[in-house]
Amino acid sequence: MINLLQKYKGLRMLFLGGVISSVGDYLYDIALTLLVYDITGTIDSIAVMWISKGALRIFIQYFAGILTDKYNRRNIIAITNFLSVPCALIFLMISKETVWVAYIGTFLLQSLNDIDMCSEVAILPELVDKNDIAKANTLFFTAENIMMFISLALSGFLYKYIGADILFIINAVSFFLSGIFFMFIEYNHNSVNCEKQKLVLFDKGAIHEILRNHSCLIIILISLLFSALSRLYDVYNIDIADKILHIGSEGMIYFRYAMAVGSILVPIAIKLYKGKDIVKQYLLISFIIAVLFIFIPFSKYVALTLIIIGVMALMLAIQGVYVQTIIQQQVDNHYLGRVFASYKILLTLASLITVAVIPIINKCFSVNTVFASVGVFIAAVCFLIYCIDKYKSSVVVE
Repeated sequence: MINLLQKYKGLRMLFLGGVISSVGDYLYDIALTLLVYDITGTIDSIAVMWISKGALRIFIQYFAGILTDKYNRRNIIAITNFLSVPCALIFLMISKETVWVAYIGTFLLQSLNDIDMCSEVAILPELVDKNDIAKANTLFFTAENIMMFISLALSGFLYKYIGADILFIINAVSFFLSGIFFMFIEYNHNSVNCEKQKLVLFDKGAIHEILRNHSCLIIILISLLFSALSRLYDVYNIDIADKILHIGSEGMIYFRYAMAVGSILVPIAIKLYKGKDIVKQYLLISFIIAVLFIFIPFSKYVALTLIIIGVMALMLAIQGVYVQTIIQQQVDNHYLGRVFASYKILLTLASLITVAVIPIINKCFSVNTVFASVGVFIAAVCFLIYCIDKYKSSVVVE
């Protein structure tokens, strides 16, 4: 996969900028989660932070799709990274009296990230041959997880001995450096006519592209469920580390390590398991993730929990590669930005609904009950869709 960076200069610049940016993102995410939890002492504040990430994001994501399809994608990526620099420095103002700053800052950074990611996903198929898209996505996922592993080592040490501020500063610097690399992407912009777009939640052309594509439709529907599952894990993992495993709030860093180790194995796993029907592979992997999710809070042993999280992270990373590759390969490039934006809008809605009910769920049910119920439901849905899809395939063959 490394030879792709030698073959495509534009991909090389996108890769370098993305890797540098991902280091800062992971440092910031860990620092902010730990800081807010340590200040407030409750997961409700983490849930509120996730709501602030989602507030008004739907409108940002809608415009991100139009911007991506209408304007120069390289410039959008670079500009959003440069604008993220001052936003990243806002977190230096957080204290016990100004926790609200974290909510404003996360909204601003997440909004810029939505625009950035929409453009990055849309520009990648224009930088490589169609047959290399899956390899390029795998390369990016692997590199990001290696950076996550490195970032975890840095964040744990720096947060404990220096504090969160240094991590926020590093994040700001990473955005600036990434913006410079992105400016050197060799890219010929072909504008798409979006002047007549009306202010509607979902673009008609994008929805038509999704509905006409059976594979995209299945993957997006399943992704909605996993968006909810991911938010539950993001909010509850620090509580599991602190109150179930009794390793303190910093135990979430060990969870991140397990996820990083598992995700690094993605290229090997994808190479060993090559199937013709990528949708069936996606459904099978989704079923495994849902089952693993059930057992996370029931494990009373740190080592076993880390193994479960590591395997789940590997499956999630493969799932992510499949989702992005299918969308990039099967959607018309003129609609790619808006299709991806519509996809992200749906995920955001699912996340917002999940995070909004977490404080209520947390008061009524134990973490074990929540994880078991959600895991069983998603596993059942994946199995049902897999059986229906397999039955339809057999009917067509006959």
